[in-house]
Amino acid sequence: AKGPRGGIWGLAFSPDGAHVAAGGAGGSLRLWDVSSGKPGRSFGGHEGTVFDVAFGPRGELLASASGDRSVRLWRVSDGKLQRRLTAHGATVRAVAFDSSGRYLASGGDDRLIRLWDLRTKTPGWVLAGHQGSIWGLAFGAQGRLASASKDKTARVWKWATGELERVLPGHRQMVWGLAFQPRGELLVTGSTDNEVRLWDLRGGHGKSGTGGHVGMVVGVDFSPDGRLLASGGKDRSIRLWEVSSGREVARLQGHRAKVWAVAFSPDGKTLASGASDRTV
Repeated sequence: AKGPRGGIWGLAFSPDGAHVAAGGAGGSLRLWDVSSGKPGRSFGGHEGTVFDVAFGPRGELLASASGDRSVRLWRVSDGKLQRRLTAHGATVRAVAFDSSGRYLASGGDDRLIRLWDLRTKTPGWVLAGHQGSIWGLAFGAQGRLASASKDKTARVWKWATGELERVLPGHRQMVWGLAFQPRGELLVTGSTDNEVRLWDLRGGHGKSGTGGHVGMVVGVDFSPDGRLLASGGKDRSIRLWEVSSGREVARLQGHRAKVWAVAFSPDGKTLASGASDRTV
């Protein structure tokens, strides 16, 4: 599937696995039909690159984070804009829904994480502490929210109270992407130091690091059963890793430019990737 000039930056599967939302350069935001590979509805309005996208847990809403300093909420059924969230004072690079769909997290170049209660019209509360831009956000179990930053750290928060649970240092350069293991205690991070790291949140220590990539690692995701890990980056490849052993089990080639995003389908049978070569 061919996307916008400037490439695909953010990907997300719909909860039913039927569609992939892809955001990219020039404010592009579009649905793609997974079975046919054909383009579907386009969501127009952003005036800057769409860096991240996320579906609500029921698939009714789609959130997008953009270089135009806004987060936008769209109704998937007809493409209508529902909300425009503008409290960030700079580029917004990451967005994520909690499991209930009531709360939304966003982060970006203002170094702040904002939590939004979508039942209200007021600006959300703020989690502050990162010393660099925020490039990744993920909600996990037990009230956790993880954030990835240009300050070379990932952080884990108890988001409802604003408590910082722990800082995860160790990467030598910016932390770009992250994901929680479904129903597990592991967090994965990808960095411009070319490494993928697994963190055991029961102790807060780096469980293991994987080499292999020749260049920065941007996109990471766990399979729904938590047994596999996908990573993609500057070397144009997607690697699949066995979580229990850290062993590389597959290497997927085909992109002609850096891979910005990877995402497993809800049933774990499909892996989507987006890259600077404009393809999904």
